[in-house]
Amino acid sequence: MKCKDGDTKESFDNKEDFKKADFGLLAGAEYLLTKRIGVGARVNWGLVKVFTDWDKSRQRVYQVFVSYRFNASEF
Repeated sequence: MKCKDGDTKESFDNKEDFKKADFGLLAGAEYLLTKRIGVGARVNWGLVKVFTDWDKSRQRVYQVFVSYRFNASEF
């Protein structure tokens, strides 16, 4: 990944600071309000360190969503 310093306009390549892959666990739930509309939440816990030299660098993502089902007659 390349980034630019805003003050000096220098470019840094810090690709070696990051791991190439990430694996995680995903859990979530959805509740249907009507036959077509639902709400839900998910959480994703990363199992692999993101940075090569920092021990507590695992990813954690929280998502809240609203869903709409186009073919609601199938459920």
